[in-house]
Amino acid sequence: MDPNNTPSLAPPPGIEPNFSNPVTLQSKVIAVAAVTLFLCTVGISARIYTRAIILKQFDHTDCSVLLAGALFTAFMALTIVTGQHGQGRHQWDITVANGSKILRYSNISQVIYSPTMFFAKYAVLRQIELIFLKHRPRHVAYKVIWALIWANLVFYTAMMISFILGCVPRDKIWHPQVPGRCINNTLALLFTSTINVISDLTILIVPLAGVWTLQLPSTKKLGAMAIFAVGIFAVVSSIVRLYYTAKLTQTRDYSWAIVPTTCWVFAEFTTVILVACFPSFPRLFAHLRNRDGESPYCPSHNNPIAREGSHTIQLQRIESKGFSSTADLGVHAASFERTFTESSND
Repeated sequence: MDPNNTPSLAPPPGIEPNFSNPVTLQSKVIAVAAVTLFLCTVGISARIYTRAIILKQFDHTDCSVLLAGALFTAFMALTIVTGQHGQGRHQWDITVANGSKILRYSNISQVIYSPTMFFAKYAVLRQIELIFLKHRPRHVAYKVIWALIWANLVFYTAMMISFILGCVPRDKIWHPQVPGRCINNTLALLFTSTINVISDLTILIVPLAGVWTLQLPSTKKLGAMAIFAVGIFAVVSSIVRLYYTAKLTQTRDYSWAIVPTTCWVFAEFTTVILVACFPSFPRLFAHLRNRDGESPYCPSHNNPIAREGSHTIQLQRIESKGFSSTADLGVHAASFERTFTESSND
């Protein structure tokens, strides 16, 4: 048998294998990859700029977001390379030699999947803790968040190990004819998808419930909830992905049927990463709006409050850590001081 001229799967009756110019879904995968990578890049860039440059509060949670983004990019690149070898075609249009390469690259991407999702969800959970429970370590929600962090760590570590050791010997993963034993890869993917749905639902419910218990005006509650509402799409993505993963158990044309699952994995990754990044957007937008000098946050000659001779306040000097001023003790001065203090605390 020549592996370069033998199809990976016997074609249906009346269909001839086409190795030279087959129908493929690769263009759809690339399009989805481009959109999701762009969204993730924008979200991560906004978060890192806000945390590192504006707030100067860059920490290990931000490193977690960067790791998730880097691993997601690697996952995406491997998926596209896999498509160059035939994934996205009908399996009878793929040679045995290329089928072996697809299995190898697919296994590597499955191994990468687990740490990528863990780092993304860790960032989301820590973001929830810092926003709502920073000074409330005894609150039940605080304990729930850390329970979820540890549960996700254990689960994704176990899944990563299961994909690394999916076959004994490991070479059997991409050379099925080699003697040995393997776990059922499709069932492993189905189990992973099911746990992801549960995890995404829990991560969505915790912040929404946390916001509702805060002593905030209704408008601010709704605004904060809207930031995390993008997590609804993460849940939708994981549910749709579960549906298409379940369909893999009903087909032998795996290389064609896996494409919708792959696209929804991209969507799930993207929404989880964006949930971790969106809370930084309001602060970034406020910073960008205030760069024109029309705000007490950033006084300039165009700002009537900052102009010398103003009836409300006169700025005597600007120092590196703030400003000192003389004021008429009026309402405007008090408002100015309160606003500046709040912005400094940010």
